[in-house]
Amino acid sequence: MEGPRTGSRSASRPGRTEPGSWLTLERTWRTGDRLEVTLPMRTVVEATPDDPDVQAVLHGPVVLAGAYGDRADPWLPRLEVASVRQESANTLRFTARADGEEVALLPIARVHHQHYTVYWLTGEPPSPPPQFAAWHRFDETSGTTAADATGNGKTARLVGRAVWSPSGRIDGAVALDGTDGHVALAEDLLAGASAYSIAAWVGLDGQPGAWSRIFDLGTGVTANMFLTPLSGDGTLRYSITAGGAGAEQRIDTTPLPSDRWVHVAVTYGDGTAVLYVDGTEAGRNARVTVEPRHFGNHIRAGYIGRSQYADPYLKGAVDDFRVFGRTLSAAEVATLAQPASA
Repeated sequence: MEGPRTGSRSASRPGRTEPGSWLTLERTWRTGDRLEVTLPMRTVVEATPDDPDVQAVLHGPVVLAGAYGDRADPWLPRLEVASVRQESANTLRFTARADGEEVALLPIARVHHQHYTVYWLTGEPPSPPPQFAAWHRFDETSGTTAADATGNGKTARLVGRAVWSPSGRIDGAVALDGTDGHVALAEDLLAGASAYSIAAWVGLDGQPGAWSRIFDLGTGVTANMFLTPLSGDGTLRYSITAGGAGAEQRIDTTPLPSDRWVHVAVTYGDGTAVLYVDGTEAGRNARVTVEPRHFGNHIRAGYIGRSQYADPYLKGAVDDFRVFGRTLSAAEVATLAQPASA
């Protein structure tokens, strides 16, 4: 791209400069002379430093924002990068397609009194997960690798002071010390999911720390889904968000009992999330709009016993942890909560 072009009444010439330097013009100036400086600009789409799939649109140094009026979607729209077009009649107005619809792109300084975004998901969305995505029986007795009994290769890893325990609900379990012990799940377990279920046996060791996690999957503190045995409101809580803590969509119910095995499950499909305890529905939210597919192209942070935040670690044991890419029925959850070996 050419550098800046300068012009006066007598001549026009390109200026040769390096970024961050000065352009010096030497001539004899006369009263009434007028100097015009034209800065050539091009439209680019640039990735954010922490996620190459999240990008922003710029025209030269001007950040362009997608104008959404009074609509406030709680996730990043997916931009069709090749669709970004400059309107010929207005050099600082653009259009693009995102989430299958046309969106106006304006200089961010010109967007007032409406919702907007300057960040976009890009690239191809991930495929939905398998109907049975992962299954950790936690029956190992050595090493730090938890096998995936589905055969999908989604092995998990014991971290910190997490250890194998022979005293699980069904054979063995993983024991978590409440200090730093947790299980790191495989990446992208539910990436691309628009329906899902997660189920496990949990044995709490005494009163759990507030905001400790049974499980937590996401990309960080902005986009995640978690189950905590004790929220700040004193409840068992399931939550999902793609817009940070202030945009959480939740289910709250009575806290879990301590010092015995309890079966917990969360199912989701068609806008409804259901929380089960010991095979019985304990709460539901029929107005859920956020799904794991809204988290982005990858879900790189998934844990059992650890939070995306600096919250306490879980103290207790977890057994028979299952992840599904579909919505389990109430009857299926009840069956998981009453295994033949009980």
